[in-house]
Amino acid sequence: FFMMEGSITLLVPLQESIQRIDDQTRFPTTNQTVTSGIVAFYVLFSIICCGAFGDSIHTALTASLDAGLLAITIQLAYSVAVILTFPLQAFPAIEVLNSQLLGKTDEQPLTQNDVVRR
Repeated sequence: FFMMEGSITLLVPLQESIQRIDDQTRFPTTNQTVTSGIVAFYVLFSIICCGAFGDSIHTALTASLDAGLLAITIQLAYSVAVILTFPLQAFPAIEVLNSQLLGKTDEQPLTQNDVVRR
């Protein structure tokens, strides 16, 4: 399941960024509901793709598309989406770097003067 690898790295920073106490108590339920919805969407999408492509489906769905302008456009859009999600993937590492290099704590929120943002 490669589909959930990014959500694990964002779980702790998301939970730590919640300010209000009542939102903190609702976070596990909200996270579980959203994650379940995403998994349900992926299962439905997989069933539709298996029905459309049959046994000729590849692990990477974009490799299953027929050659042509539509396939190239979809592959290009997918590549751009992967590149644009890099800041989300790097967020936990940036938080650790800032806290280690500047000695930031939970009481001192990160600002624009932090090392990585310069």
